[in-house]
Amino acid sequence: MDAGNKMRASDWLLLIVIALVVATCGVVGTSYVSGQGEPTFDLTETAILIGIFTVVAAVVIFLVDKLFAWVFRTRHAELPPESMPAPLPDGAPYPYPADFFTEYIVVDEHGTEVTVRETFDDADAHGFIEAIEEVPFPEPDEPNAAGAPRVSVICFGPKDKTERRPIRDLARYPLYELDHVAQRQFSVAPEQVMAHALDAAMGAPVDPALLDDSVPLHAPAADATVAADAAVPLPDPAFTAGAPAHAAHAAQAAAAAPQPKRTFLGRITPAWRPTSIIIFCAIMALFWAPWFIANFPGGTYWDTYYQIFQIYPENHPIAIIPWAEIYDQTLTDAWLVDHHPVLTTLLYGAFGWVSDQLTGNWMAGVAAFCVLQGIATIVAFTCAIAYLRQRGCPIVLCFLAYVFFCIMPFISTWAMCMVKDSLFGVLCVPYFIMLFEAVRTRGQSLSSVRAIVLFVIVGLLLCLTRKMGIFMVVPTALIAALTLRPPKGMTAANFAGIYPDAAAVPPTKPRSAAVACLAQALTCVLVMGLLLPYVIFPLAHIAPGGAQETLGPLFQQTARYLRDHGDEISVQEKRAITAVLDYDKLADQYQYDFADSVKYRYNLDATPEQLVDYLHAWATMGARHPDSYLAAFASLAGFYVAPTAYANIRMVTVDTHMGPDDRYMLWNPPELDELRHGLDDAYTAVAEMPGVDLPLLIVTYAFWLPACLIFICARRRLRAGTLLVPSLIMLGFVLISPVYDARYCVPIFDLAPLLICAFGAIGATMYSKYAATMDWTRNTR
Repeated sequence: MDAGNKMRASDWLLLIVIALVVATCGVVGTSYVSGQGEPTFDLTETAILIGIFTVVAAVVIFLVDKLFAWVFRTRHAELPPESMPAPLPDGAPYPYPADFFTEYIVVDEHGTEVTVRETFDDADAHGFIEAIEEVPFPEPDEPNAAGAPRVSVICFGPKDKTERRPIRDLARYPLYELDHVAQRQFSVAPEQVMAHALDAAMGAPVDPALLDDSVPLHAPAADATVAADAAVPLPDPAFTAGAPAHAAHAAQAAAAAPQPKRTFLGRITPAWRPTSIIIFCAIMALFWAPWFIANFPGGTYWDTYYQIFQIYPENHPIAIIPWAEIYDQTLTDAWLVDHHPVLTTLLYGAFGWVSDQLTGNWMAGVAAFCVLQGIATIVAFTCAIAYLRQRGCPIVLCFLAYVFFCIMPFISTWAMCMVKDSLFGVLCVPYFIMLFEAVRTRGQSLSSVRAIVLFVIVGLLLCLTRKMGIFMVVPTALIAALTLRPPKGMTAANFAGIYPDAAAVPPTKPRSAAVACLAQALTCVLVMGLLLPYVIFPLAHIAPGGAQETLGPLFQQTARYLRDHGDEISVQEKRAITAVLDYDKLADQYQYDFADSVKYRYNLDATPEQLVDYLHAWATMGARHPDSYLAAFASLAGFYVAPTAYANIRMVTVDTHMGPDDRYMLWNPPELDELRHGLDDAYTAVAEMPGVDLPLLIVTYAFWLPACLIFICARRRLRAGTLLVPSLIMLGFVLISPVYDARYCVPIFDLAPLLICAFGAIGATMYSKYAATMDWTRNTR
């Protein structure tokens, strides 16, 4: 990939469209948020500002794309110690024989298969393209003119041969574009020939006859295996597509392989080794410790209180809608209410109840949960960064991601908060890594039964810990089932050669990723849509939550309409609204930045027919005055798509009393007030500094980053669009959230650095594969 590639017309058009969307959302959102629900700018000012900021956004997105290209180009040579050959000392002879060459197949811009041969010259330690011939490559097991199969060894990398990637690195750099780079060459050679070719690529002595097409390679021998072993150590069998194991020789070759010097940046970045992961988890924990101590026992919400509250039988009956003004009107004798996910209610309730039995309050239970969740989050972040580094992400991106997770207060404070969004965010990390691995291997990482089961379980846990989880997991799974198709011509033999680090090598054609994705989607739909509401909830006496959470954005628009144009409501429309909402209080209860006061006016006894009548009235009113609906939507969404709000942190534990004797159950120790308020005030002061607040703005991670990555994905022809689907779906739900609160964005914050690293891994890998031939953007269309 060349950072200087010419932009196509389609690239320019996409850049303009994305910049226009970013600018429009930013200007309109700022207008309504700064005006507290009323537009600050008139139409002319809005149009001018959109034009100006479209140009600004286009320039910024273009520069971000160039920055990514620079990272791909300059950092793609980084390899882990186990796979990187040591640089040659000055003046040392180049280890490849002069007549050793690399030969592989690409597809040019016209769709023609082209055989490319690259010959190495030990005189100047540079490789050059010797010939580009439009000649057919032999089919598997098809002999050449001398009666022997052809063998090719792929070495990708820059012209400096000390940084070339031999075939052994295909464990880290599998070929994405199997449509464009022929895989036949991995299964045509006998194991002895492949062993010699591999060792030649690694710099070991080689018999020149084995690189000569004129010498037959099937010469009879008393013991072919012994003869091969005596000639040269065999590589690991995973690289010979089914060769028998020679563990002693593989170990000997690995021990003799030179080790490169580790860079300073490499030393201070997590690596995929147990020791490294433990050390860097401990370092991150030290950065997080002051925030936990200051906010001991941990952050909570009124939602958390009500979930623990339900566990106590003496608190029953409980309310379906826990809103003070209508609490008594929604009482039920159910054991639990599914207003919040039942799994989280049981989990939080267990910690609170056990703590109450042991200590007389919830302090120890909340602290224990926040510590365990914080540790799980630290481990998830560290392992994810180390894994992405192992899979080819440039170290600089991994290091920056690790620093981000260490020092950003809105990461640590929310990770140690007992609220469903934080638990959902922790689970999003392994889900994202599994999705990344599926994209990286074109779905082959999901080919084993074990991988499928794990993928289904992680997706189901996401659905059980947050109501919107099913709306993220199922669409993502369906899109992945369509995009992660097995490469053309994939067989079990070259699967072993190309993906030796996969969970299992299938005995026949690799199982399609669609099986895993569809299994995940179907399981989530059956459990969340059938098993829970129609089987488990009735048996366990659990009351379902109301429809107000789903219809809340529409209720907010209705209230805004009544406030602005209440005198235009028809009798039929008023009747339809009254059947679903408390009509007389809607206009007075409307707040531009808070929808709970409106949505909790919902009538739980409304019938499906009445809901249909309401939806018809809602659509009719919106057609008359769409400006009111836009104002209601933009006044809340503007906090997330415009630079109007920073990511607030949770530095309070809700003071909680419970029971007839008004027992004090949860509180922040007053001895820590000075530390807690000091950290909170310091963060607020920095977050309110213009310019300095950029990395603390919600819009940076929720909207601007996905916009940039969409352009990079399309511009650089990365097959990574599937990785953006979860974040984009979560953004859609954030835009209809009932209030401005960073907790709705916690999963987006958690995935933002990992998205950048994942794109870095895929981009650097693709650059490495095509840099020695031609413009990779042309090869990856």
